[in-house]
Amino acid sequence: MNSLLFGELARAPEAPPATAATMALRNDLGSNIHVLKTLNVRFRCFLAKVHELERRNRLLEKQLQNQYQQEQEQRRSRFRIFRRDQGVQTDPSNLNQPQPPNSNPPYSRLPGTIWSFTHVRRTGRGSLETVQGPGVSWTHPDGVGVQIDTITPEIRALYNVLAKVKRERDEYKIKWEEELAKRMNLESMVETLQEEAQEAYSVHDELNEKIERLKSELVVFKGLMSDPMTDLDSKIQEKAMKVDMDICRRIDITAKLCDVAQQRNSEDVSKMFQVGAVTKKRERKLASEDDISEQDGDAGRFSDDEVSCSLNITDEMKRMFNQLRETYDFDDDCDSLTWEENEDTLLLWEDFTNCNPPVEVPAEQEETLGDLIEEAETFLTTRDKAYQETIDQIELELATAKSDMNRHLHEYMEMCSMKRGLDVQMETCRRLIKGSAGSSVSSSDSGNSDEIQEEFEKDAEGNSAIS
Repeated sequence: MNSLLFGELARAPEAPPATAATMALRNDLGSNIHVLKTLNVRFRCFLAKVHELERRNRLLEKQLQNQYQQEQEQRRSRFRIFRRDQGVQTDPSNLNQPQPPNSNPPYSRLPGTIWSFTHVRRTGRGSLETVQGPGVSWTHPDGVGVQIDTITPEIRALYNVLAKVKRERDEYKIKWEEELAKRMNLESMVETLQEEAQEAYSVHDELNEKIERLKSELVVFKGLMSDPMTDLDSKIQEKAMKVDMDICRRIDITAKLCDVAQQRNSEDVSKMFQVGAVTKKRERKLASEDDISEQDGDAGRFSDDEVSCSLNITDEMKRMFNQLRETYDFDDDCDSLTWEENEDTLLLWEDFTNCNPPVEVPAEQEETLGDLIEEAETFLTTRDKAYQETIDQIELELATAKSDMNRHLHEYMEMCSMKRGLDVQMETCRRLIKGSAGSSVSSSDSGNSDEIQEEFEKDAEGNSAIS
């Protein structure tokens, strides 16, 4: 039993340094092993006593057998019975022949048993019967059976204690195996965590290398982008100046339109005054009072025709300006860029109708009035042509200004998108530098990142001022 127990413990795998639970389990197992050793020693002593009792039992059995044989010899020699055939014979040859010593010894140890009991029983006819077998009661007066009966409960108690110890050993073995499995799992988890930590350290080193490389690339990128940024700012300023110039040109065009309108009105007024002066000179040459009344009627007709002609021209100019406004879509809410036709800017022929002096033309001067009408018509025709040319030129300038403004607007939007992309890139680089500055260890790296951060802040302030 001791060899089996210690053999199983020896075959168990060696456990690495254990925790508190395994140490307690090991201490309990050690105490149980000590108890087993004590029981083993007691059992050996008990077996030694049993062997000593067996030896004494065998000696007693031999003595008893010798005594029994002597008594049998004496009894046979005393009460010898002869049969008829033996009685007739005078020389029996094999009557007292001794038996061979090894012919079926009556007292032999039964195989496969621990104890060998021998019981001699007396029969009714006076013969003795020897019975051998385990578990047969002894009735000898020497007290050996009594000793065996007292030892048997101790053996049973020892077997019970041994079974209990085996059960406890099995329980502790199961617990020890569970603790060993937990320990193996924890060791595998620790190894996995160590591998992950090594991988994290390697990734951290790679990230530090990338950050250093990005820092150097950022310095180079900043040096490369400083010149394009200055060029871009200068281009933006030039485009802004061009847009301002286009706006000024548009204002100039509006002013030209106002000048043309005022010039038209002033020319109409001067022409009307010239016509009045010519009629006054012609009146001095007239002598007949009868013709004056007729000439007054003709002058009234002439003034009505001239007023209707001037109204037609004004309506035509209104229509042209309305067409220009609808075609080029001037903003009505911007007073600095558009020209509104109100009472202050628009001068119509009706404003000068009351200034026309009364014309009195004699009847003899109808031919002169016809010539004057033709001259006025030709003058109006040439003036309309001049106005049309001026309007065409203004329309061309407006179309050119509009196309230039659209082109400048597209270029300005492209530059704004480029600037926005550069701002996004600069912000990304700034965040990378902030993250690397927080994780850097050396003071030199932190100083370089602070300088780069200050430079980026200055660039951001300059970009905000430009925008």
